[in-house]
Amino acid sequence: MGADDYIPKPFDSAEIVARVTANIRQYDRMKDKFENAVPSEEPEEICIRDLRILVNSWKVYKGDQEIRFPNKEFELLKFLAMNPNIVFSKEKLFETIWGFV
Repeated sequence: MGADDYIPKPFDSAEIVARVTANIRQYDRMKDKFENAVPSEEPEEICIRDLRILVNSWKVYKGDQEIRFPNKEFELLKFLAMNPNIVFSKEKLFETIWGFV
């Protein structure tokens, strides 16, 4: 259901405090990583396996075949490709790609 941790009964209150503290530290690390995630310069081309994203010409190729994307979908793909291994909330994606706050 989306839980990251579980403590079976009976439990010690010190263990709860330790786990909450560890989760807060993990959240702070991820938040810092996320805030610094957007690079200041865009590369001209992003390659992920056989997928090539040509940033300046707004084209995407899988192998030799061009794949067409609507503008916002291209921006979303580019943003995610430029920030690999980072999980974004839908609110952050709406804010970044669509400009919703």
